[in-house]
Amino acid sequence: MALPLIFIGIVIVVAGARDTYMQLGAQLYSDMGGFLPWVGAMLLCGIIGYWAPWRTFSMALMALIIVSVLVSQGGQKFFGNLQAAFTGGAQPPQGKEPAMPTEIPIMATSKLVLEAPKKDPVTVKIIQDQGGGMGGAGGLTS
Repeated sequence: MALPLIFIGIVIVVAGARDTYMQLGAQLYSDMGGFLPWVGAMLLCGIIGYWAPWRTFSMALMALIIVSVLVSQGGQKFFGNLQAAFTGGAQPPQGKEPAMPTEIPIMATSKLVLEAPKKDPVTVKIIQDQGGGMGGAGGLTS
């Protein structure tokens, strides 16, 4: 539990240092705005559950809240999305491929040669259609 709290603290400190806490709050509200009342209800049930005589009642309310979340969002929609997530996996976005530079200038210098180092950059071209990609020697030419 300490690690998520440390992560949340770091995010809050970075947002404060960059003076972007208003954008962070707006983004969190747009992402989780409809879910916040449910989180509040679950926290309240959890607080009630700490008192031993009300523990069973708290667990029943928690189950009711979970069922309500599933039903209020449309049970078919929820289970359909869950099934699609398990069967389809992540789908790549449709459209053009991400832009990637095809030429990367590299300054080549050598400490073993006593001559002056070269000032001309060496250009590395990445050819994506040869199967080598960035990881293999087949995709790089110089």
